[in-house]
Amino acid sequence: MKTREIILELEEVMFKNDMTQEQLAKKLRVSFQTVNRWFNEHTEPNRRNWYKIKKYLNSYNSAKTIINAMSSLKEVCRDKNYDR
Repeated sequence: MKTREIILELEEVMFKNDMTQEQLAKKLRVSFQTVNRWFNEHTEPNRRNWYKIKKYLNSYNSAKTIINAMSSLKEVCRDKNYDR
């Protein structure tokens, strides 16, 4: 993925979770200024930070997948009257 696409994905995650750049910086263990420079296209993440970003997005997407699967399972159980 290109840098801009990754930044847009981070922006989407931030929006969906009502997260600030400062909060994202804490999650990635980088400074607010670093995140701000990425978002303003002044710099690109270095190799270590790319790793942190990809790891964060992968864990976010995995958690989202698990939540969706649990919701689907809950609906199936409700439809089949498996509720207690």
